[in-house]
Amino acid sequence: MNAFPRDGEPNAAARALVPASAIVMITILACSDAVALRKPATPAPSTSRPTSDGPVATPSTSTPTAPTSSPDRSSGPAPSTPTATAPVFKPPEELLRIPAFDAPPYVRVRVRESAAGRGVAFSASGGYRIVDGIAENPQDTRLPQLAAGQHLGAATAYAEKGGIRVNGILLPARTISVLVGESGALTIDGQRYHGSLVLQIAPSGGLDAVNLVQLEDYVAGVLFAEMPKNFGEEALRAQAIVARTYALFHAMRGAILKDDQSSQVYAGVAGESPVARRIVQATRGEVLTFDDRLFQTFFHSTCGGRTSSAAEVFALKTPPPMNASVECDGCRDAPLYRWTRKLTTAQFATTLVPRGQVADLAVPEKSADGHALRVQLLDSASRVLFDDDAEGFRNRFNQSRPLRDQIPSMFLANVVRKGATFLLEGRGFGHGVGMCQYGARGMAKRGSDSRAILARYYPASRVKRIYG
Repeated sequence: MNAFPRDGEPNAAARALVPASAIVMITILACSDAVALRKPATPAPSTSRPTSDGPVATPSTSTPTAPTSSPDRSSGPAPSTPTATAPVFKPPEELLRIPAFDAPPYVRVRVRESAAGRGVAFSASGGYRIVDGIAENPQDTRLPQLAAGQHLGAATAYAEKGGIRVNGILLPARTISVLVGESGALTIDGQRYHGSLVLQIAPSGGLDAVNLVQLEDYVAGVLFAEMPKNFGEEALRAQAIVARTYALFHAMRGAILKDDQSSQVYAGVAGESPVARRIVQATRGEVLTFDDRLFQTFFHSTCGGRTSSAAEVFALKTPPPMNASVECDGCRDAPLYRWTRKLTTAQFATTLVPRGQVADLAVPEKSADGHALRVQLLDSASRVLFDDDAEGFRNRFNQSRPLRDQIPSMFLANVVRKGATFLLEGRGFGHGVGMCQYGARGMAKRGSDSRAILARYYPASRVKRIYG
């Protein structure tokens, strides 16, 4: 575990930002070299979370190592054959060619979104530089330097019309990077993180705080936030590989990850432990591939007996490993393997449509495995009040509700209406696509290793080590 050193007493002279006049002079002097210093942005393919930022993952010129093994090596059950024919895979943008890396690349994770007028508190020690723009790594020297020092304690940044104000000094930039050395320490709103900090003025007028972090450190902060530590060594290894693949896929497409379930739950240094570090190190550089290329690795808590196809649930043109609907008998003891929910028309109305109008819930489309694909809310005259894809419906309904009042999944076995009450019976927890985490735990308990687990939930995929 890479623990941060304890912050020392602030040294006002060492941590003071350069005067505003000097900042202006530095900016003016840098203007003539700005084109050379800033690498032209390359348009990224469209994603579900589009961003104008260029990719963080910077390839080396070295040759990648060969795959450590094949997912065919299995002490557990063989992958199931999908029950439905997968759509023909064509779009090359859904498979990413993996460049050669000689070290772990960096990813960006949005860890704070401040409303207009609210600041972001942070500190940096062990040597820091503040530069104008988005750095690709803490050693990035392309961007004009605005300030530097050894210790920046108890700093607060605010978005303003003319730039970003840090501790009373206005930095004339809409984006700055606070680059921290490898031995340094970074805190954001009191929480510790590896890596560096990028502050960006958001369209809302607030300030976004983005953690620029090395991929292996990121996975260490995700592992136990996404899977309980008692799920077994091999299930955790599989989760580490899946999390690393998911993050790198999005980083290579230029996306900024989020630190919640809309990407992957990321807890920074607080989420790490010696066990998490050991498991991440044991899988260092390993990602899932298809046709020797990277693909997006979805996962979820509980499938309820069978996973679903990303092509159906998310209407995505995805490679074969994500088009598979496979049987799963490892999650039978999961808390939400089977569930029921009693919901009222008022609950739907409060969340999705004006109060008092909802009279019925309809599921006009279902996948072959029983996953609802579309949901409609109807009034007493059967007029459609609400029409959305099923996962969009579930996410909007569940927002800000405690788990006991949420709809765990859209595997709806039965929907019965009695007056103003709906009884929903279903299975599983989550979207049902990709690796079932409770199923992985079940396979690990029966002696399957991480390769067998991944082969089950991502058929035709292979594990490849892309850096040492």
